[in-house]
Amino acid sequence: MKFMHLADLHIGKRMNDLSLIEDQKYAMNQVVEIAKGENVDFVLISGDVFDKSIPSDEAFLLYGDFINNLYQNNIKVYMIAGNHDSIHKLNYASNIFKNSDIFISDTFNGEVNKYSMTDDVGEYFIYMLPYFRVAQVAKIYPDLKIETLDDAFKAIIDNMDVDYTKRNILLMHQFLIGAERSESEEVSVGGLDALNSEYIKDFDYVALGHLHKAQKVTYENIRYSGSLLKYSFSEVDHVKGPVIVSIGEKGDFNYKQVPITYLHDVKIIKGTFDDLMKMDETNDFLKVILTDEITPIDAKYDLQQHFPNMLVFKVENSRDYKEGEEEIELKDIENISISDMFSMFYLERTNSELNDKQKEIIKKLVKNMEANE
Repeated sequence: MKFMHLADLHIGKRMNDLSLIEDQKYAMNQVVEIAKGENVDFVLISGDVFDKSIPSDEAFLLYGDFINNLYQNNIKVYMIAGNHDSIHKLNYASNIFKNSDIFISDTFNGEVNKYSMTDDVGEYFIYMLPYFRVAQVAKIYPDLKIETLDDAFKAIIDNMDVDYTKRNILLMHQFLIGAERSESEEVSVGGLDALNSEYIKDFDYVALGHLHKAQKVTYENIRYSGSLLKYSFSEVDHVKGPVIVSIGEKGDFNYKQVPITYLHDVKIIKGTFDDLMKMDETNDFLKVILTDEITPIDAKYDLQQHFPNMLVFKVENSRDYKEGEEEIELKDIENISISDMFSMFYLERTNSELNDKQKEIIKKLVKNMEANE
């Protein structure tokens, strides 16, 4: 058998309030072509198909086009819900989809959807475990002590009754211990959502979603495919693209990631104003870091004209906070006047003090503002 592993499409996502729908369409068209070129038997999509539980119209249309393109090329699809998905939206017309070899997970109710398939070697099984929460699983197994997400996970796996002498594939959408996160992912305080990969090590392949960096977790056969695109500046060094997996006889497993190209790449550039302005113009999505000790007037505006897709602008110089320097604590803010706070802000941004005339203007503005309130 040969299949494609995808996850975290986040259709409809915006980056710094900029729509990525055209970038996603560009990437998803490549995914279909890769699936055709690799002659895969099916595609696994491990959750976070949409970015919002109530997708926009354009997101829902792109989703429909993508699924239809796979169907038109006789490629089966197995899909589960992630924490960003509404199972009801994802499952829209699922009964019709099943007749078209598009299989979508139901809400977890104690039974993990299981599908039997055969290839030249024999029978194998696909298990589909959508994103789940502690309370949800505790209700299903009231006789078990389920206090953590890991307790819930173990209870689910123990009750799946998997025949490990057969070849088995598991789709799931959770965070496993030892995996590496990115800024654009939801994080639980203290890592309380981290699950133990030991419970699932005997599956022939575990197709994970939830984390945006393509990676294995402890074992080669337990893998995150990574997100469809770079969705934060913490992902600039990530390679994005679907994972192609081949499984022959039990234990005969190999994989590869097929990189895609981007309509707009996501990059971080850093330097002085003069150096940045000498760089070639680009439409990539940029985080621009300015290192001048004194920020040139209109630097942000000029750089925005040079780099039209500059999403983040930041200044880094010797005035930046370093360990040991004093910072204002939140409890002290109430004792600082608005005028003084503005003066501090101005100093931080311009590396120069307000003059007396400027201070007088700020005081008058604050006084008028407070009078209007």
